Amino acid sequence: MKGPAPFNPPPELGDVLWCRFPEVEGIGPGPKPRPCIVVWISDAPAPGYPFRIRVVYGTSSFKGSPRPTEFDIDPIAYPAAYRQAGLSEPTRFNLLKTVVVNFDDMFFAAAPNGRGLPSGPTPRLGSLHPSRYRALQDANAAVVEKGARSPRR
Repeated sequence: MKGPAPFNPPPELGDVLWCRFPEVEGIGPGPKPRPCIVVWISDAPAPGYPFRIRVVYGTSSFKGSPRPTEFDIDPIAYPAAYRQAGLSEPTRFNLLKTVVVNFDDMFFAAAPNGRGLPSGPTPRLGSLHPSRYRALQDANAAVVEKGARSPRR
């Protein structure tokens, strides 16, 4: 029986990926893919093993203004960021919801926008636009201030 297949090359910091974000870390993939942002990547693994990455949860199902630990990417307020992220709906990212998962086909699915590499489809939707870096940093600082977790690499 063959296990999950690693994706290569590894993602880059700030990549927006199509992830089966786990409902409980360490248990297994979630039921449906959703956008996430890469905020940490492990050192190179042994051949045949996947990179480990920390990703931030994204959802298009939200109401009201973001909390200090969240930030939005939407086509009205941030049109360039929305295009670069490859999103199809306004999306809120929640820095209180991050997990470390394997960068493999168990946790990630081919991006629905058809983007890919010459070698085939990848889970990459796009990337975080520089105009939203500060929002990500501020949300992470709010998480650290709450004492919810220590700062990540």
